[in-house]
Amino acid sequence: MAKKTKKQTTRAPRPQPSKEDLLNKMGIMKKKINEELAVVDEEINPLSSDMSCLEQDKDQEAKANEALDEILQLVKQLQEKITAHESSRASYEQLSAGIEAQQQDLDQKRKELYGDESELNRQKAELDEAKSLLDEQRKKLAAKQKELDQQEKKQILLEDQLAEMKDEADAGFAREHRVSVEKKRAELASLQQEHNQALDERSDRLNKRDSDLFERESTLKEKESDARAGFIAVQKEILSDFASKKTQAESDLAALHEQISKVQDTLTLQKKKQEVQQRSENEWKDNVRIDLDSQYRTEIDSLKAQLSQERNNREQDRSTITELQKELVNFTDLQRSLENENVEDIKTELNNLRQQNKNLKTQLWTSEDNLEEKCDLLEEKCSEQYDQIADLRQTLEEAKAELHRRQMTVAAKHQLEKEKRVLELHNQTLDTAITGLQTQLDDLVERQHGVKAFPALSAMDQKYKSKAANLKPVTDLHAFAQQMRWGMAELPNAPLYYKEEDVRAFLAGLAMSNLHILQGMSGTGKTSLAKAFAKVVGGHCTDIAVQAGWRDKDDLLGHYNAFEKRFYESEALQALYRAQLPAFEDRVNIILLDEMNLSRPEQYFADFNSALEKDPQDKDRNIVLLEVGQKDAPKKLVDDRKIFVPENVWFIGTANHDETTNEFADKTYDRAHVMELSRNDEKFSTARYDGDQAYSFSSLRESFDHACQKHRSTVSKILSGLNDSKLKTVLEDDFTVSWGNRLERHAHRFIPVLKETGGSIEEGVDHLLATKLFRAGKATGRFDISPADLDKVSEALADTWKALKLNGEATRTMNSIAKDRRRMERGA
Repeated sequence: MAKKTKKQTTRAPRPQPSKEDLLNKMGIMKKKINEELAVVDEEINPLSSDMSCLEQDKDQEAKANEALDEILQLVKQLQEKITAHESSRASYEQLSAGIEAQQQDLDQKRKELYGDESELNRQKAELDEAKSLLDEQRKKLAAKQKELDQQEKKQILLEDQLAEMKDEADAGFAREHRVSVEKKRAELASLQQEHNQALDERSDRLNKRDSDLFERESTLKEKESDARAGFIAVQKEILSDFASKKTQAESDLAALHEQISKVQDTLTLQKKKQEVQQRSENEWKDNVRIDLDSQYRTEIDSLKAQLSQERNNREQDRSTITELQKELVNFTDLQRSLENENVEDIKTELNNLRQQNKNLKTQLWTSEDNLEEKCDLLEEKCSEQYDQIADLRQTLEEAKAELHRRQMTVAAKHQLEKEKRVLELHNQTLDTAITGLQTQLDDLVERQHGVKAFPALSAMDQKYKSKAANLKPVTDLHAFAQQMRWGMAELPNAPLYYKEEDVRAFLAGLAMSNLHILQGMSGTGKTSLAKAFAKVVGGHCTDIAVQAGWRDKDDLLGHYNAFEKRFYESEALQALYRAQLPAFEDRVNIILLDEMNLSRPEQYFADFNSALEKDPQDKDRNIVLLEVGQKDAPKKLVDDRKIFVPENVWFIGTANHDETTNEFADKTYDRAHVMELSRNDEKFSTARYDGDQAYSFSSLRESFDHACQKHRSTVSKILSGLNDSKLKTVLEDDFTVSWGNRLERHAHRFIPVLKETGGSIEEGVDHLLATKLFRAGKATGRFDISPADLDKVSEALADTWKALKLNGEATRTMNSIAKDRRRMERGA
């Protein structure tokens, strides 16, 4: 290989440059590289390596020239990119200058705002001065009032003095008269002893003295009248002076109030102007900021991206230059090490060394059998040694265990004796504690034998044993409905303004069912309606917060603790019992089930649904509390273990429909009176409200019964028409919806009472159709019907309404159909 290379070299000879030309050329190359590097970045270290090694090899010199051209081209590209970056930075600085100018404008406007704020503070100071002036005027008025009070006290003092003078005058006249009478009697006695002539003379004297006394009395009366006249004049003068001063003070006070109102109006106007200016300036600032952000954000982001890309390119160029420098240094070192040798000779030597290595590996492979035999022998010896070591270790462990047992025998015995004494002491302590607990248990059992199973109900027997007095009868349902509406609007803390149709529907629902469901948005007054009605009617309302997770009647009524032999009486149980006692048996009683559908009413209210279906006079309208009757049970418990559900108790539940609640079953809707409350009515006059009254439940029930009897034939005719109507056919065929005896029974109770409370027959029929047949989940709110079905039932309803000769149209029912049609159009 070396000989062949030498022949090729002799075949293509090259001119040999002089040593000085080569050195000059290398110096020029090095200088160019350093200059270009200095232009790119001053932080890059210049080339300091010695390039004299290129003097010996012209091929390496050509490669170095090519590498240099590539480096210079890369440096030129880098310089162009840096120039573009500088121009981008100049535009960025220009944008920054514009933003700073806008910031200066904002600062100027902020200073102007500060000036306006100082002006507002000055006006506020003037208002404070006006307030201080008003306070001074009030102080002066208070001083004048004090003077008037003093004058009034003087006047009262003068009246007292005059009364004393009068009393003294009366007392002096009486005393003098009494003395003179005594003297006259003495003189008369002496004259009787004398002759009749002396009696006549003395009689004349007596008459004269009587005249003198009469004149003195008249003089005193005149003085008294003069004193009274003077006092009245003084009093009139004082009162006139007081009236004039009061008028002047009132006029001054009115003027001050007028000035204050003007100042307040001025300040309010200025404050509003300033708020408008502040709002407009804030809006302008926000708009400017948004415009600037939207105008320059994209450009700034683009410049930032370009800058980041330039930085990345710069780092890559630096790394490339560094690698080239390293390669150049390695090349220099290699050139120095191979200064006097040929490359082909080195390759030949390397191949020889590789061949020797291969021969040695072959020899090692051929001698491997003997080594395996030696290794097997050594492994056998090692295994024998391991077995011996294992036997010796086992013997050693056994010896150690025996030694440990012998050492621990005595110590273990002492420890066991110590533990035995501790356990005996512990047993004695436990025996003492058990004895004390047994004693406490016996005492508790003995005390429980004397405790009643229903303590709260038993206490009610004594507390509410007196009948309610002064209960007002309900004679006119229309007037009663108006009084209820006005009374709820007259509540002192939170007046409630309900619509007339809502109050009418609520009262008609009371006649129809003892179970109500009030629905509607939060804040429409569902809970407040039940509480306010109970308060205005003079009844009692018990508020029960239904909890999630209720399963049976025990959650609502309470439960019996067999260990304590006591029933935990809930508020609902106490309300049912209270309604049967004399103080509340003729009043309206309401049990409010707040958030009724947090749990399923079909579970915890099932026993009540069954009881409410029975006739109010049925003695089996009970709910079982205990399986066995209790001694000393409350008087009103049936068989000492059941609670009766009286007719004067209504269960009113409020319901919201969201992800935390349950939907009502059809059997609950069918049994209940359902109302959808909207927002409250506007304020109205309550001038004809009779004030707080307690109404009789029995008279209310009689009014309900009278209304039902009065309109029974009309309702029967309407129900007969509905049974033979087109509406019933469409509902049964297309919607599989029908009605039974319960709906007809509710109609006979609801429609007449609604009519008597000021409504109409049409309003009652519309309400029942909307809440019983066309509610969501019954004929509407379903996914198995189409808009064509809704159009068909809507047409059937209109035809039936005309066939029944009802006025107007079924507004609520039509609204339910229209609402369901909009739902279908939305695709919900």
